[in-house]
Amino acid sequence: MVSHYSAERDITYASKGNVDCLVTGPGTATLTAVITEVSAGGPPDVGRRLGFSVHDGGRDAGGRSADRVGFSWNGVNLLPDTDAPAEEATVGTCMAPAPYAPVTKGGYTVTHADLPPKPPARSAAE
Repeated sequence: MVSHYSAERDITYASKGNVDCLVTGPGTATLTAVITEVSAGGPPDVGRRLGFSVHDGGRDAGGRSADRVGFSWNGVNLLPDTDAPAEEATVGTCMAPAPYAPVTKGGYTVTHADLPPKPPARSAAE
């Protein structure tokens, strides 16, 4: 579940979705989810895939979160067109913008696991 404050609507709403991809790197994670539920006042996103990214920055010297997040809505994931207003692009699996926004409450912990090594090649005699 994700809650999001919309300054345009002056409302905080929550969304739930089914994650269809999650990838990690040291201190970073990117995921996409297809939205299944949006609380009252939220946008009509049911059925839409959205992308999220997280940078686990730990804590700063003052003990505040140094984490950042990115998300694929609010004018971030646009198709530019010189003759018309930009429209939102479709989000593919595992696609999200860089984590551009500071986390102001709470925080994230990203635990990365490397892929297992490639198994050795089998000989023709096996």
